[in-house]
Amino acid sequence: TPSIFSPAQNFKPGYYNVAIDTLSNIHVVWVKSLTGELRYSKFEFSSQQWIIDTLISQTVNYEVRGTSVSVDRNLRVHVAWIDGQDTSVNAEIMYRRSPDNGISWDNQQNISNSPGFPSCWQQGDFSGTFSDTLAYAWRENVNPSGNDNWDIMLAYTTDGGLNWQTRICSAASGPGQQRDPVS
Repeated sequence: TPSIFSPAQNFKPGYYNVAIDTLSNIHVVWVKSLTGELRYSKFEFSSQQWIIDTLISQTVNYEVRGTSVSVDRNLRVHVAWIDGQDTSVNAEIMYRRSPDNGISWDNQQNISNSPGFPSCWQQGDFSGTFSDTLAYAWRENVNPSGNDNWDIMLAYTTDGGLNWQTRICSAASGPGQQRDPVS
């Protein structure tokens, strides 16, 4: 049934993304447009109300965009986003997780970790797994000062999101247009 998204009813939300966990709770990440804050809100199915509204991150480089949220079968909430514009050399893929279904949050991490190379449009859906091995894929411009040359990068974790390693997944030969992968 359509209803007002009450955590953002007094703001103009943007770049929002939604996930539903195995307990039928609704998890939303959204950007508070006036301040650029990335917010997390949770609708608890059992009480039928919004029980959490948490600040996930404030802008570091330029703006928060390209948000994604996923909840694995261990009820860990995984949030990733772009901090910066996809055309900016400062654009990075940031990540934060909640190990306890949105109650508390680990520290923010930069999982692209490639200063000077725009990283953008990460995707990851962990809703079907109990595994601690997870991955995000995104595209990264490896020649930001000249021609578009986008390679596909991959960050993976084997401990459920505590630590991430990054590697190249697919390189374009010459100026190539590798685009927006999904993992």
